[in-house]
Amino acid sequence: MSLKLSILSPNLSRWGAALIAAALIAALPLLGAPAQAAPSDELSWSIRPGGDDSRTNFSYDLEAGAKKKDAFEVTNLGSNEVSLTIYAADGITSSSGALDLLPANDPSTVVGSWVKVSEPKITLSPGETESVDFTLEVPKNTAPGDYVGGLISSYLDTASGGTVVVDQRLANRVNVRVGGEGTVFLETQDLNVLTPLAWNPFAPTTATVTFTLNNSGTVRARGNYSITTSGLFGWGESTKTFSTEELIPGSSVNVIQEFGGIWPIFSLTTKVTTIPEGIDGASGTEHVSSISSWNIPWGQIGLLLILIAVALIIGLRQGRYYEDELEDGLEDSLAERSTNRT
Repeated sequence: MSLKLSILSPNLSRWGAALIAAALIAALPLLGAPAQAAPSDELSWSIRPGGDDSRTNFSYDLEAGAKKKDAFEVTNLGSNEVSLTIYAADGITSSSGALDLLPANDPSTVVGSWVKVSEPKITLSPGETESVDFTLEVPKNTAPGDYVGGLISSYLDTASGGTVVVDQRLANRVNVRVGGEGTVFLETQDLNVLTPLAWNPFAPTTATVTFTLNNSGTVRARGNYSITTSGLFGWGESTKTFSTEELIPGSSVNVIQEFGGIWPIFSLTTKVTTIPEGIDGASGTEHVSSISSWNIPWGQIGLLLILIAVALIIGLRQGRYYEDELEDGLEDSLAERSTNRT
């Protein structure tokens, strides 16, 4: 698995950086091996793990204190000479759940600091391939679990007359599992539910369920989570199940799900259940979180009030009609009696 990144860093002018940043996109697509940078014939290179052609990334099962030597191959596919910086960085997860790597200026604390490359800077002629050796050493006090980072090849390009430095990076992912007992655990935090005012008495509402899904375990995890909603006394219970992509330990992703078909029954209980599994299929601990909120059936209440008002109006009108009929009948009866007496 290869990662392609473009990073802008201000040099002289913030306005120049803003203009170029608007024209460039920082991307992190998952590419096959070899990964290739830049569409231009003048600047284009590829990377891949050295040795075994079947590898698309670096994956190691190591004990704390162990060392591993490997190689990183870089090929210049362009028509000009290219100078690249080679280094490692820790992996992080963006709020959308995508894997990213720390910028060059941010210090790494795990995989990025464990890797030492033999040649931090290389220069390649057109068509040339160079194998860069590196050593990965796991500290002796490292806790069991999964650690993720990347080996990066970086090209720094000064754009717009020196106002912005564009850091074009290609990287191969580095997965390290440190031996020992790991935990598989995904939990939900900051659960919140928003429901619109239910003005239409003949249609259900759609709730917006938001929460943070956090990998609180020590290994890479994925799995399923289900959202269950129910009204007063459990009426109208409904469940939907969703899958989640891989999350590295300590990372989190913001989740937003629209949950339709909810009839307002004064209260709404929402429950989120996570059923995680490790990247190797190991079962994890189930986690449940729930929240209760109001879901007032304003439309039905309004309709009921209208029906009551209509019934009262009809009743009053009918009452007046019968009252008038009774008065007319009494008057006719009295008039008839008076006529008979005379």
